[in-house]
Amino acid sequence: MTPLGTLVQPVSKAGPDPDSPAFIYIDLSSVNSELKQVVAPSNVAVADAPSRARQRVRAGDILVSTVRPNLNGVAVVPEHLGDAIASTGFSVLRAKAELLDSRYLFQFVRSPNFVSQLVRRATGASYPAVSEGIVREVEIPLPPLPEQRRIAATLDRADEPRAKRRHALELIHAIETALFESSFLGGQWSTVLLSDLLAEPLRNGISPSASGKHMGKVLTLSAITRGSFDASAVKESTFAALHDVRQTVRAGDFLICRGNGNKSMVGVGVLATETMPAVAFPDTIIAARLAECVVGAYLEAVWQRTEIRRQIESGARTTNGTYKVNQEVVNGIQVPLPPLDLQERFASAVTALSTVREKHHRHLVKLDEMFRALQAQLFGREP
Repeated sequence: MTPLGTLVQPVSKAGPDPDSPAFIYIDLSSVNSELKQVVAPSNVAVADAPSRARQRVRAGDILVSTVRPNLNGVAVVPEHLGDAIASTGFSVLRAKAELLDSRYLFQFVRSPNFVSQLVRRATGASYPAVSEGIVREVEIPLPPLPEQRRIAATLDRADEPRAKRRHALELIHAIETALFESSFLGGQWSTVLLSDLLAEPLRNGISPSASGKHMGKVLTLSAITRGSFDASAVKESTFAALHDVRQTVRAGDFLICRGNGNKSMVGVGVLATETMPAVAFPDTIIAARLAECVVGAYLEAVWQRTEIRRQIESGARTTNGTYKVNQEVVNGIQVPLPPLDLQERFASAVTALSTVREKHHRHLVKLDEMFRALQAQLFGREP
């Protein structure tokens, strides 16, 4: 076991070239923690460079987010971003080629072993973070280079079927988007407030309490932030008070993310597909019971449109690094409302696609479990 700091090179802390008009900037939101990829770098004018734009990266560098290490925001800098500037919110790991294979390093920083070492040393209750020094103190198993390459290749191959399943899910989402656009774009529909589409007032979830006396099951945010409802995303928690039926999950409820450290996740909404009378939803979720004038599948689809996202993000506020929307903002979201029969025909098509999506999702869950088991075998169990 060897500290990472002895196996990586120093990285220049210089900012963008002042003689250039603009630069490519990789900030924390540029990395997709699910895909482990840089997906949304920004083109920023040098005059508007953020103070955190202070790390010159190269193709092949490994980016490790030092904020919310439990989310494992890591990625490899691709070739086309080899001259980008990264935020100081990342620890940039540049392997010494004579000691450490870069693909092996990338596979290690994705492992539960690595994540748990960071989580144990993170500070800050509402905005947990680690220092770059802590990242470099993490110990990595260091077999000879040929063995490192063999391990990296094994994990790369094991990851291929997971990538194919994720791609299939992306294609299903693309088909749903095309169905929505062919059904509704161009129509002259009236626009109403979300509050006009509710059968009852919005409901906030229950607050978990570390010193609570009542134990129960609660949804995690991942149940609603992955594009569709995931009924398996449940954990045990303690509450100061017992929750009631208004704070349990009901099929047909539209569940909205009330607060998250990632701005793009705030306000995300999905339709609950199962009634779970023994499972509460947390105070980071708002639940909406829909009136008969709107079909849940339609609302779920329109909620992803740019016009809705723009309203949500303009109403979001940040506190201690967490973005939040309140009931007033959610109630005031303006939603186009097409005729009910058109919504219902769209919902029927979406239901058929959902069956296929659920099959792929179940397979992906199993593949994820096997991949984690392989990581544990190759890198060791979580310490």
